[in-house]
Amino acid sequence: MGVYSYFRDAPVKLENAIEVPNVTGVKIHHMTTIWLNGVAGSEITHVINGTGGRVYGSTPATAMRQTVSEFAGTGVGTPDTQAPTTPANLLATATSSSQINLSWNASSDNVGVSGYDVYRNGSAVGSSGTNSYSDTGLAASTAYSYTVRARDAAGNTSAASNTATATTQAGGGSGTDFTYGATNVNATQALLWFKPTGFTASYVIVHYSYPGIGQQNVTMTYNSGAARFETSVTGLSAGKVVTYSFTYNKNGTQYDSPTYTWTKP
Repeated sequence: MGVYSYFRDAPVKLENAIEVPNVTGVKIHHMTTIWLNGVAGSEITHVINGTGGRVYGSTPATAMRQTVSEFAGTGVGTPDTQAPTTPANLLATATSSSQINLSWNASSDNVGVSGYDVYRNGSAVGSSGTNSYSDTGLAASTAYSYTVRARDAAGNTSAASNTATATTQAGGGSGTDFTYGATNVNATQALLWFKPTGFTASYVIVHYSYPGIGQQNVTMTYNSGAARFETSVTGLSAGKVVTYSFTYNKNGTQYDSPTYTWTKP
């Protein structure tokens, strides 16, 4: 098998005159590269798959002609050392008091991305085969920071993504005869709620405040669908701490709950 070179218009460097799959069973005999003519600076560096000398001019003789008597595939390819691109635009969203959902722009790789490793507060917590992940079992009203790294089948790992932070929503709690909680509604609003356990409350009053307003004393509205009393709190922003407590009537006697706090995510 012969390859003749004539680089006429511009200097050209060709790595291999012949390229074949490097797999067991491939065998080629008597391969030759010959320099006919070309612009200075041109060359064919190897005869086949990185094997054999280079041709680059009319003299000396070895610059003009190179031969490989036999090439046999070994089944050993060039190792993949290229890491995937860095995951971009990582977003973290708290969906409950115990779960934060992550999403990001997918990475690319010269061979293919095999998965993503997720880090919470600097420690690996899980992996995903797609560009999303749900982190569960978290503590209520707690801030968590995340990064993501892409990896390929060869074990190459990308740089860390941007850091995304989210705060879990407040979880419900319980008193001796009621459950309660604060639920995030939107960017400026939350819902305080109180649910009697084993008795019917004739009324429930919530006392709440947050930085910028004094204490508000509001008779809560009963939501029959949820079987609980509710009050909306507006004018909030991320990081504001709501302090609240309840006054409720049980069997004709009035009781006051402890004081609770909730941080707006």
